[in-house]
Amino acid sequence: MVRCWTCSTKHEMTTGDEYVCKSCEKISDQIRSLEKRDEISKIDDLIYVQRKGFDLLAGGMSEIASVIEWGFDELSWELQQQTGVLREITAILKTPGETKANEWRQMGEELRRRSVYDEAVKFFSKSIETNPLDYRTYVGLGETHLRMKMFSDAKKYFEMSLPHAPNNFYKSYSLRLLGRIYYCREDYGNAIKLLNEAVELSPSYMEAWYDLLQYYGIIGEAKTLPTLRSVIEKNSFYFYLSERERNFDPVRSEIVQLHEEMKKEAYKDAQSVIRKAKKALDSAEKRLGKFQVGKKDSKTKLTLKLAMDRAASGDYESILEAKSIAARVFDSAVVSEGKTPQAERIQKLMQERLQTLNISTALHISFLFCFICTFLVSWWFYLI
Repeated sequence: MVRCWTCSTKHEMTTGDEYVCKSCEKISDQIRSLEKRDEISKIDDLIYVQRKGFDLLAGGMSEIASVIEWGFDELSWELQQQTGVLREITAILKTPGETKANEWRQMGEELRRRSVYDEAVKFFSKSIETNPLDYRTYVGLGETHLRMKMFSDAKKYFEMSLPHAPNNFYKSYSLRLLGRIYYCREDYGNAIKLLNEAVELSPSYMEAWYDLLQYYGIIGEAKTLPTLRSVIEKNSFYFYLSERERNFDPVRSEIVQLHEEMKKEAYKDAQSVIRKAKKALDSAEKRLGKFQVGKKDSKTKLTLKLAMDRAASGDYESILEAKSIAARVFDSAVVSEGKTPQAERIQKLMQERLQTLNISTALHISFLFCFICTFLVSWWFYLI
């Protein structure tokens, strides 16, 4: 048995090296239809599409979490090539041979996008023969072999890319792909080893952290769940992915407990800010009058009501939004009352200066008193 690259479903291999189940071909078509490719120009666009895909498909698919995470891996690689780090590789190419190799690499990328895989391999191979130092060419070949369902060859090229990675992040990028191949083979020990190396090299690489936690989860290891909390705090979308991810089933009770704790904490924080905002709004009304406050911002109370509704929804992201909405209400209220942080700083500075001035004035008076006393005593002795 092996696991599907896209949806993680276990299935029998129909060929000697195939880790894609038949149902995922249709799923991939659904994902690609969510947005036109030319409308996705940066990583943030991809995140939006993933969230949209999760909403559209979640109702009828238990595999949705893995599909959303790995169904976009090819597009993710296309977007990575647009980052400044990888584009700099092109900028430093100097010889005519290096320039030609880059043209062949680009041809290979386009052929893969058009599903002309054999021709893509030919152009990638010609590029490596001319310039064996370009990280992008090895990953491009690996991605092409993934599309060809030749996972052993894909693994070979991802491994070959490691010495040529322009920085630690891209080394981690390749390690994550290698870890996924081992996961598909159900070799969880090696998958965990590679992902541990990936996060050690790139501690802020949340996708690698999330994969590592899944691989620990599938072997029933729950002690790493505090790390899942950190991942969710950095990207709340992982709250929903981990809620549906079947790899966490062996530790599902612990996952449920973690989610409940995080929702309760978020709700408590949101309620604290809501109370603070309501108090500030009431204070502004008492000080300035309801008419002036309403004239300043007539939507403030409606906004606060929206925060309260979001907090009461029970949805994790909505509760997080409630806190930020209430914070905006609080800021609006203190601005209306003239109690902005800037105003408070100015007031404090004025008090400090006034205190300094009072001390200075007292010293001047003391000095003048002493002078007068000295003068009078001297005058008295003169008269005597």
